[in-house]
Amino acid sequence: MKTLMKFTTLLLLTVLSASLWAGSNNSAGSDKARGWHDRDASNSDRQSRNERRAARRAARSERLRERLGTDVCNPLFGGTPGLFGMCLAYCKAGELETVLLERGVDARKLERLAARKDTVLSYYNSRRQASDPEMPCIQQTACPCWGDDYTSASFWSARGATQCGDDSADPVMFKSITAGQSNNTVNIRAYSNAGVGPHFCSLSDQTTDEFSLQQVSETDARFCGQQISATCSLLP
Repeated sequence: MKTLMKFTTLLLLTVLSASLWAGSNNSAGSDKARGWHDRDASNSDRQSRNERRAARRAARSERLRERLGTDVCNPLFGGTPGLFGMCLAYCKAGELETVLLERGVDARKLERLAARKDTVLSYYNSRRQASDPEMPCIQQTACPCWGDDYTSASFWSARGATQCGDDSADPVMFKSITAGQSNNTVNIRAYSNAGVGPHFCSLSDQTTDEFSLQQVSETDARFCGQQISATCSLLP
């Protein structure tokens, strides 16, 4: 009798242990499955958040593009984050600079605006990837102080006694070309003090009685200087 009771007790304990072990396995399997599910859900949520952020950035850029209407920045739309907005800011600052120059505004205001442009351009260049273009607004085709004739080597050679000057010392750029003698002289100059100003270009041509001195943007002044350097490099 006692042996039967011991056997029965042992059998019950065995069944109970097996039941507990099975429950433990089921729970572990459930936890493992739930863990994978949670990870998948987390990845899905993260991807969804990234997509929503990208959509919001695109929407903001589109609103900016529509409001400001600067087509020159369109190639940057949807590209490296931040470049499109920086392009718009730089282009609009350049337009404002042109208006202020035409109105003859205080030079200090122009200097502050030029400093802001330099900051934007610096950020742009630091974020720009190899596949991104340089700042689209900086695309000059001519110096505002003179026409194509004054960039021709033959024009200066025909005047004789041509001299090129370069008194640049960073951050100041000062370049010039002078030709002719007596009352037949021609002179063009470009000056810029980077980030400070003033920036100007000038033309003096006694043969045509043409004289001009223009205060221009730093970008234009630097471009005029590049034209002078390019022309001088073609002279004997």
